[in-house]
Amino acid sequence: MGEELQKITRVGFLIYDPHEELVLIHKRDDKEGIASRGKWDYFGGDLKSVDLSDPEYALSRELYEELGISVNKDCIKILPSIDRHKNERMYYILFPKYRTPDFRLGEGSGFIWFSFDQALSLDTDTGLKEYLRKLKDIVKP
Repeated sequence: MGEELQKITRVGFLIYDPHEELVLIHKRDDKEGIASRGKWDYFGGDLKSVDLSDPEYALSRELYEELGISVNKDCIKILPSIDRHKNERMYYILFPKYRTPDFRLGEGSGFIWFSFDQALSLDTDTGLKEYLRKLKDIVKP
């Protein structure tokens, strides 16, 4: 028997500028009921019925909801999952910092471009740091 596949119920993403070696990190709202409220985090959210169980569709929807952008599929890469987030599909997106003015913040209280060292020192209680380490291993071997 093969290993049972986990159903993907969430998507998350980091945006990485390969030329400046910076990663865009999301600041969560500081409102009641928000997970990781007031903390730095990756972008993303739960799959919804409109996503038809398609993580790539959910990613496109989340990109538009959270930043008001769409990206070419060639710029989207899958990031290996971490054990405690098996139901989450994580992506990283190659996107240049100079296009930041294209962004329209739809959720959260802000976003900032950070170096990996800066991002790894942020206050977070999610898998952000684990995903950052995985991304750094891929893009800066």
